[in-house]
Parts: sequence; C-alpha cells; structure tokens
Amino acid sequence: MRVLKFGGSSLASVARFLEVAAIVRSQPQTEPVGLVLSAPHGVTNLLVELTDLAFLGTGYQDALNGWRQRLQKMRADAAAVLGNEAQQRLQAVLAAQDATLSNRRQGVELLHYCPDHIKAQLLGLGEQFSVALMAELLLAQQVKAVLLDSVQCVKSQGDYLNAVADVPASEIALGAAVKKQPAQVYVLAGFVSSNTQGELCLLGRNGSDYSAAIVAAALRASVCEIWTDVDGVYSADPRQVKNAKLIDHLSYDEAMELSYFGAKVLHPKTIGPLARYQIPCYIKKYRDWE
Repeated sequence: MRVLKFGGSSLASVARFLEVAAIVRSQPQTEPVGLVLSAPHGVTNLLVELTDLAFLGTGYQDALNGWRQRLQKMRADAAAVLGNEAQQRLQAVLAAQDATLSNRRQGVELLHYCPDHIKAQLLGLGEQFSVALMAELLLAQQVKAVLLDSVQCVKSQGDYLNAVADVPASEIALGAAVKKQPAQVYVLAGFVSSNTQGELCLLGRNGSDYSAAIVAAALRASVCEIWTDVDGVYSADPRQVKNAKLIDHLSYDEAMELSYFGAKVLHPKTIGPLARYQIPCYIKKYRDWE
C-alpha cells in the first residue's frame, strides 16, 4: 500500500478536492492507496473559535454560521459532479455533524465548561467531512473507494487532545478493516483516533501527518507521501536565513533532529512510526504536480 496525506491547503475548495482525486487516480495500480486527509483549510480554526466562544457563553454565532456556510458551499459546489444519491448522503453527513455541534455547544454554553473529550469530538468534525466528500468524489469517478472510520481503525493512548499512537492495536484494526473491504483507495480522516475505551481522541499538533505515519506503519506501507504547499525540508527557515538549502535526502535521525529544532514540515511524532518500520517518507509539493 502507498499512503498519501493531503493537508488543508490542498483541500480548500471542491476544485482542490478534485485535483487531489486526480493525483490519487494517477497512482500506480499495482498496490492500493491509503488516502489520509486533513480538514478543509480554515475549518478547524472555525471550530476552535466556536468552542472557545461557546465556553464563554457569547459571540460564537459568527463562527457557527461561518462553519455552516463553508461546508454547505462545498456541498453545493460538489453537486455538479455528484449524483442525487451521493448528494443526499453528503447532506446527511452535514446534518449529523450540525446536530452534534449544536448539542455539544449548548452543553458547553450552559456549563461554561468544555471537557477535553467533548472538545475532541468537535475539533475532529472537519476531517470527517473531508473524507465523506472525497469518498463521494472518487466513487463518482468510478474509483473503487472505501471510507474507513479512523475512530475505529486508528488506535491511541493518552489524553483526549494529544494522544499517542498504539501501532500494534492499529495494525489489528486496520488490517481487519482492509481485509473485509477490498478496494483501490481507502479514505481515512487524519487527526482522529480512539482509545482503549473506544472514545474519540485527537492526535495533537500535525495530527493528520501523524495519522498517515500510523496508517503506513500499521499496514507496512511501501511509502508514505506527505503532500504539502512547501518544497520540502530546508537546512533552516528560508524566511529567516537567506542561504537556507533544500535538503534532498535525510536519515530518520536527521529528520528527527531538525524537527526538534523547529522544522515544521515533519513533526517528531510523525517520524517515529516510519523510522520504526523503515518506511520511506517523501515530501511532495502539491502545486508542482500539475
């Protein structure tokens, strides 16, 4: 399996989703693809703002309306390439998410308190919308795509907002899910996972990259590709250091060291599972693909 991860900037609009779908369709047919997605650009920020303001009990309506309008516009834009049944399924996803958000928000507002497990449920909604939309777009293009529930398949330990991968448990869950549903493309939400009690947990900063590494490790992928909007890993921050050099090749230890010293392309948590199973990781610039 090849694991491909796409971040929010490459999922900013339905047009971008379709470009990602084209990249996925261009992959070699010799092995299936595990497609890990972030939330659409800016959506998680809206959810963070909404959650924080609901905690205060005031001023959240603009963020709530912004979230609803953003996703409804994406659903409407996708209508041009989706059949009626697909549109209905996507609308059902949005309705269920809106109900979850409304119910949890009301509780947070009344209590003036947002427990971490509730915050995790809210902040992971964007990724779960991304995979629902992408699965429908791929199916509309005759790609045999299966949507795997990351909450069931990606296992973790620790707290609700910054959990750590449980790769052996993920290997069991993902292996069973893939074996049960043979497909060309497996679509998974980044950022979200579940603990031993089955409760939704988030994987913290750069959680979708980490998700891709967990999936790659659990399924012993041939490669893990992180598609992003930057050229790759530099010797220093090119915005701060004029002569910073783009690095062609790094060992896992070198990548880990750079990330600890502030390189943001790969987080140390992401490198760990890949290094353990010696899975190569490539940084690919999304806009260069064209």
